[in-house]
Amino acid sequence: RETAVALADLVHPSLVAVEHVGGVTRYRMLECLRPYAAERCSPHDRRGTRRRHTEYFVALAGSAADGLVGPAEARWVTTITAEFGNLRAVHARACAAGDLEVALRLPADLRVYAYHRLHDEVYGWASRALDLPGSESHAARVDAEVVVATGHLQRGQLALAERRAPYGDDAPAGRGRARRSSQLLAELSLYRGRLDAVDRHGRALVDGARADGDDYDEALGHLYRVHAAAYRGDSTGAAHLLARGWRAVGRVDNPTLRAAYHYLEGEVRLDDEPDAAREMLGRAIELAAEVRNRFIGGIARVSLASLEARHGDANASLPAFREIIDHWRRTGDWVHMWTTLHNLLVLFVRLGAPEPAAVLLGAFDTARTGAPPYGADAERIDAARRWIERTLGPVAAGTSVSRGRGLRDEEVVAYGLEVIDGLLREHATV
Repeated sequence: RETAVALADLVHPSLVAVEHVGGVTRYRMLECLRPYAAERCSPHDRRGTRRRHTEYFVALAGSAADGLVGPAEARWVTTITAEFGNLRAVHARACAAGDLEVALRLPADLRVYAYHRLHDEVYGWASRALDLPGSESHAARVDAEVVVATGHLQRGQLALAERRAPYGDDAPAGRGRARRSSQLLAELSLYRGRLDAVDRHGRALVDGARADGDDYDEALGHLYRVHAAAYRGDSTGAAHLLARGWRAVGRVDNPTLRAAYHYLEGEVRLDDEPDAAREMLGRAIELAAEVRNRFIGGIARVSLASLEARHGDANASLPAFREIIDHWRRTGDWVHMWTTLHNLLVLFVRLGAPEPAAVLLGAFDTARTGAPPYGADAERIDAARRWIERTLGPVAAGTSVSRGRGLRDEEVVAYGLEVIDGLLREHATV
C-alpha cells in the first residue's frame, strides 16, 4: 500500500508516466529524472537494484522462450515487445560486465521472438556476446551461434549462415540444441534448393522432437518435409506429411504454427487449386497478424500476390507487390525480398513489360544476398528469359540484362518499386 501511494504521488505531478499496454498498466520514469534518481542511490543500492532487475528479466525471457511456442503466444509477444527496452539494458549491462551466462543465453531465449517478428537487433546481441573473452568455451556458445546464423539467414547472407551454423563435427550437445541445429540446417537447405537435405534435417527434427515429447518442434519438422516433398513434385507424400503435421499442430494450439500450416496449405495448392490457396493464405495472414508475426505474414502475402499475378488480375496485384517489397525493406529480410522479386519478374512478363523484366533478370545473376531460384521458380524465370529475348531481340535484351547486373541489391529494389509505380500510373489513366 505504501508503494502504491508513493507511486500515485509521483504520477499526479507527471514525474512518472502511466502507460496501458495489452491490458497491463506500466509506469515509466521520465528520461530527465533518471540521472537524478541514479545520483540519489548509494552504490550498494544501485548494485542491488541492477542485480534484481537482471534476475527478473532473465527469468522473463526464459519463460517467454516457452510461452512463445504455446497457446498463449499473443500474450507473450505483447509482454516482450513492451519490455524490450529493459531486456536491451540487461544485455548491454551483461556484456559490459563480461557476464557470459546472461549475454549468451538472453538472445537465445529471444530467438523465436526475433525470428518471427524479424527483430534483427537480437541477432546483434548474440554476435556481441560471442565476441566476449571466454565465450569460446562457454556451454551456451552454441545457442548464441544458432542465433547469429539465423540472423545471417534472414539477411540473405546464406554463405555466412552456413559457416556459423553448428553441425558436423561441431554438432551441439543436448537434445534441445540438436533440434535447433536441425531446424536451422533444414531452413538453410530449403533456401539453397537442397531438397534431400531439407528432408533429412526435417526428419531429424521430427525424431528428436518425438523423443523429447516436443509437439511444436515435431510440427516444424513435418513442415520442412512437406516443403521438400511438394517442391520435388511428390504431391502424395506432401499430403501425407501435411496431415501428420496438422495433428502435431492441434496438440500445441500455437497461433504461429497454425498460420504456418495455413500458409503451407496455400503454397502447395497455389497453381492447381488457386481458389482454395487464396482462402488458406488469407487465413495465414489473419493468424499471423494476431501475434505480430511479420515473417509468416510476409511470406503468405508474397504467395497471395504471386497467385494473383499468375491466375488473377495482374494489374490488381501491383499494389500488393509494392506493399510486400516495402515490408521486406523495412524488416531487412533479403531472402524473401529476392523471392518476391523473382515473382515480380513473372508479373512484368504477364503485363507485357519486357525491359523491366530484363533488368530484373540481370540483377538475379549478380545478387549479393539470397539464393538463386530453383524448381518451378527457375522454370518460370527461364521461360521469362526466352520471352524477353523474343520480344526485345538479342541486342536490346542483352543491354537491359547488363544494366540489371550492374545494380546493387538496394538499387534493384528501388528500380522495382519505380517500375511498379509507373505501371500503376499507366493503369490509372486507362
